[in-house]
Amino acid sequence: MISIGMETAVNTGTSNTKPKPDVSSCTIAIADDHFELREALTGLLTTLGYDVVISAENGKELLEHIEKAEQLPDICIVDVVMPVMDGYETAKELKKRWPAIKVLAFSFRKEKWAGKGMVRKGADVYLQKDAHPQILHATLQILYKSILSNRAEIS
Repeated sequence: MISIGMETAVNTGTSNTKPKPDVSSCTIAIADDHFELREALTGLLTTLGYDVVISAENGKELLEHIEKAEQLPDICIVDVVMPVMDGYETAKELKKRWPAIKVLAFSFRKEKWAGKGMVRKGADVYLQKDAHPQILHATLQILYKSILSNRAEIS
């Protein structure tokens, strides 16, 4: 589990000499019940080069969008606390239905149990919402690099 917050330093494993994945083909879905946060996050991710393909206000809506999608998103950014279907249940369902999708749990909660609980349910990483945007970007790059690596092994 990678748990990242303002007080946690992380070695992202990336440096200026290592090639970074081209994130322009990385598709992302976001589930968060706060519209303004979804919009701001979509804007940030688009600026960083990601393709945000789904924006949902809860886990149930996210799953419905994914079921109808022509192509699965590579990464789902999932809020922990949402109405209708929370992040715990959403992470569990995502991994059950589409195990190849990477799940980034995203919350303001600083309690360790929140991150550990999300990882137990299927999240690949837990990131606090107050993390610096470059930490978010580095975390997404790590997840996407792992997706590309898995695809290369399968081919």
